Amino acid sequence: MRLPAAAPRLPLRPLAAAFALALAFGANAHATPRSPQSIVVQTCDDAGAGSLRDAVAQAVDGDTIDLTQLQCSTISLSTGAILIGVADLTLQGPGDHRLALAGFDDYGSSLLYDLGGGTLTIDGLDLTFGSKYRSDNIARGGCVYTNGNLKVNGSHVSFCGVHANTYTAAGGALYAYGSAEITNSVIDTAGLTTSGYARGGCVFAHGDVTLAYSSLSGCRNATSSHGFGGGLYVGGELIMKYSTIRDNENDDGEVGIGGGIYARGETFVFWSTISGNSATAGGGIALMNDSNGHTASIIESTISGNVAHAAGGIAANIPLAISNSTIAFNTANVPDTQPIGYAWSGGLAVRASPVTITSTIVANNLAHHSDGRDERSDIGGDIPNDVGGSTSLVVDSAQAVPPDTIVADPLLAPLAGNGGPTETHALGAGSPAIDAGDDGGWDTDQRGTGYPRIQNARADIGAYEVDPDLIFRNGFD
Repeated sequence: MRLPAAAPRLPLRPLAAAFALALAFGANAHATPRSPQSIVVQTCDDAGAGSLRDAVAQAVDGDTIDLTQLQCSTISLSTGAILIGVADLTLQGPGDHRLALAGFDDYGSSLLYDLGGGTLTIDGLDLTFGSKYRSDNIARGGCVYTNGNLKVNGSHVSFCGVHANTYTAAGGALYAYGSAEITNSVIDTAGLTTSGYARGGCVFAHGDVTLAYSSLSGCRNATSSHGFGGGLYVGGELIMKYSTIRDNENDDGEVGIGGGIYARGETFVFWSTISGNSATAGGGIALMNDSNGHTASIIESTISGNVAHAAGGIAANIPLAISNSTIAFNTANVPDTQPIGYAWSGGLAVRASPVTITSTIVANNLAHHSDGRDERSDIGGDIPNDVGGSTSLVVDSAQAVPPDTIVADPLLAPLAGNGGPTETHALGAGSPAIDAGDDGGWDTDQRGTGYPRIQNARADIGAYEVDPDLIFRNGFD
């Protein structure tokens, strides 16, 4: 399937350009620019002296807006988005979800609209009820739009939306023309509504994305046309670690690629879980080929419970290496006929080479046929596309797998919080995956610190390492 190219970078529209120029040459311009400083917000009012809106209007490049002194829990924006025209601005909140910037959900404007370039940093400030609406053009950034890079830390971003009629909608919660770095944050309940293209139900970035100790969930691309990334759209490199992308939807349209993630560049997923997402192809993650020779690595991670019409768990159109991971309980809802040279896959569909899986479980994935039949379908894609690697457990594969591959039920427990920041599938007693894997050089399993990768004579296969002494450490000796 040939997919449409990413939207080109667009010039500023005339009104936006005029706004940027007005800020550059207006009352805040100085013959000798002052040094960056901290501006303290003194009131929770929407506007006026001492307000956040007033502080941003006074700011110069590199300033920090200090909201830590406020005693209120919410700043309600009744007069539209706060416009930012300076570069490298930081909004410093009190953290611990004590302060939120809230819109009125009037389908008119986002919360923060940044044309200053550089990096917009939002730290310890929650964002909610932002809604961007355009009937005559592209609409982007339900809660935050930035023309540069975006950093979000220690924040909860929720109830954001973008509505674009027949035009492209992008970034249901957050939109960055540059890179996006999201750490220690939760982004949920956001989406895109359009009959045009929809890109990034939770987050869109033209550039690189770093997602660490964070979650994206409950986002949706509601389009009758083409959707890309129900949770996350990445135009550049993706680095994801200790994070969760779950329960995002991208299956409404004619084409929906990547229920959880649509990634166009080099991709690295570490110690993370992608679960419960849906799409027409690549229910969990779609690794797309942009002709630049990119590759993908999935390490010590879990891909589980995702659904699509093709490639329930992973759609890999670029070379892929998977190690010490678990790909299980994903489903492809397929027609009764199968294309020539292609095998349906509930778990992993590969369309490029090389592909290697090492010390990884790929099991309990299904192809569900329209006549009601279910059949095992763990690895498929374009045939032939041999899978390399070693010491893995794969129950069913349409591709050739290494000769030491174990073919047996891994006895996986349901996805659950078994410790660490992300959910995993524990191994049941007597699982053939126990003490049958390769440590891959990793000190811990997916759960991180406190969960050593080798608990017995040898590492287990998959993302989870069984602790044989756990019952005693819990005090049942």
